[in-house]
Amino acid sequence: MCPDYYAILGVAPDASSEQVSVAYRRLAKKLDPEAGGDPARFRTLQKAYEILNDPARRHHYDAERENRFRPPPQAEPLIPSNFRQQGSFAPPASSRFHRPDSPETLEDFDRLFHEFDEFFERLEEQLQGPYWGRNE
Repeated sequence: MCPDYYAILGVAPDASSEQVSVAYRRLAKKLDPEAGGDPARFRTLQKAYEILNDPARRHHYDAERENRFRPPPQAEPLIPSNFRQQGSFAPPASSRFHRPDSPETLEDFDRLFHEFDEFFERLEEQLQGPYWGRNE
């Protein structure tokens, strides 16, 4: 994320190229490392001036800056707001993901889970016979 070059130079976003140059010269005198200024801040000031003084780079920077401060589009929530009142794991019937055989309540889900559990227990018992598991 790039810094706000307008704030660094102390100019408004609609400032002219001349205003940007005047602000840069004023701050460069203060921040110049040879005059006892901070070298890191001076490099940042130079970068801000390079970008804001060139019309093509400034246009590109303004476009990025506008997108950075724009809030993201609101996405549809993953969990419906009436989930607790609905008491259901299934999405609404209008949803394109709704399956008619999906478990509708917690009890249905629990029953389905136990059916799978029993299936795998039986499968494990069969695989423990003389051919798959133990050598009896």
